[in-house]
Amino acid sequence: MLLVKISLRHSRTVKFLNEGQRQGWASLTAGKKTAVFHDFVPTHAFDPGSSRDGRYILFMGHPFHLKGVDVLIKAFMKIASKFPDIKLKIVGHCPDNSQKKFYEGLCDGSSQVEILPPVLYDKALKLFQDCTFFVLPSRSEAMGRVLIEAMACGKPVIGSNVGGIPEVIEDNGNGFLFRSCDADDLAEKMDRVLSDSALRDRMGKRSQEMVAERFSSRKYAERFYEMLA
Repeated sequence: MLLVKISLRHSRTVKFLNEGQRQGWASLTAGKKTAVFHDFVPTHAFDPGSSRDGRYILFMGHPFHLKGVDVLIKAFMKIASKFPDIKLKIVGHCPDNSQKKFYEGLCDGSSQVEILPPVLYDKALKLFQDCTFFVLPSRSEAMGRVLIEAMACGKPVIGSNVGGIPEVIEDNGNGFLFRSCDADDLAEKMDRVLSDSALRDRMGKRSQEMVAERFSSRKYAERFYEMLA
């Protein structure tokens, strides 16, 4: 904390990932230029035209507890029997066998849930392109770049209503927000998206529009140069 305060004191411009961060540090950034925008995501590398519906819900990230993977599994298990052709793919680093066994235990032996190791970026891109939609159930999240990556592929996104996630997800626009740690609320939102192909199409198109409007590589460069001006 001391180093943060020293850095802020000697900074001319301070960049934040979400408005809550800027407000939280307002007392230490008074009189300084501040900017709020996302970190760089190479959205130009994603091709929504190559996307398809591979009939799986995707999560990607770590650490699992902070990212709410337990909440996601509990929510999915509530609706899995209604959608037997849908899988849940959880991709990320789980540091030891005891933790992995905990999450596997939540799956109760279901063949519809896959807990997979991290993948390289080209394989990650393919997973984004082929998912039905993406879920980020974090307990805490500054921004959620994985949401932007999924959006760049034209996918609906669901995320917890914490941190910077509401600045990326328009509730009932490009996806849904749910109450953090509330598996019932998340299950209801996933059920709605899985049950309505027209809703998925509308949300996926809105995701692409939002990337073009706010999160493209070009928009990032514009905001960065504006910050430096």
